Amino acid sequence: MPWNTLLAALAVFTAILSVVNGLILIYQFLSDRPKLVLSSVHPEVYQWWFRLPDGMYEGQGTKRFGFLLYMGIANKGKRITTLTSWRLQVVTSHGESPQLKPLTIPEPMLISDSVGKKFAQVLGVRGQYFLGETTVRPGESISGFVYYVYEYWGDKEFGPKITNDKIHVTFRVQDVFRKKKKVKIQTSEKPLSEIERIIPEIATIN
Repeated sequence: MPWNTLLAALAVFTAILSVVNGLILIYQFLSDRPKLVLSSVHPEVYQWWFRLPDGMYEGQGTKRFGFLLYMGIANKGKRITTLTSWRLQVVTSHGESPQLKPLTIPEPMLISDSVGKKFAQVLGVRGQYFLGETTVRPGESISGFVYYVYEYWGDKEFGPKITNDKIHVTFRVQDVFRKKKKVKIQTSEKPLSEIERIIPEIATIN
């Protein structure tokens, strides 16, 4: 084989090898990352909205709504990650979509006929019984309650959009890699008195 032909063949082989190596690196980069999956825990039971006592803001009376959700976060990827934020987006009758920050609450005391009384974790809040974990390892999941308050004053059009006693919300998270995930949740109305059975001081938490 002539020398020039051999050099040309080697150049082509080197170029192909570089492309293959590049594709392998891209595949490893895309696969070696966390992959979060959000879900509601027992959606038929624990996803609630409720009316709070009216408030006051700068001399104006306000209407207040609480949202208490039990959320699960799974990591189906190959890298450990930690949540940095978890917010709730509420759509108003006026068409706006404010995002709410979570409020700190005590660990809820759940009551059932099968297990009696037990406490549940609050996402991102260290309590008496749980650490409030926000780190999700590959192949594992965490869960916890989250609590938000929406407050408005003025026309009721600025209140949450309620359809058949349901309020549809969007739960959004972001992790340390700035990756974002979201899931839509349907919340059902619950009397404040029943919410106070699991978190007695819920009406005073701002």
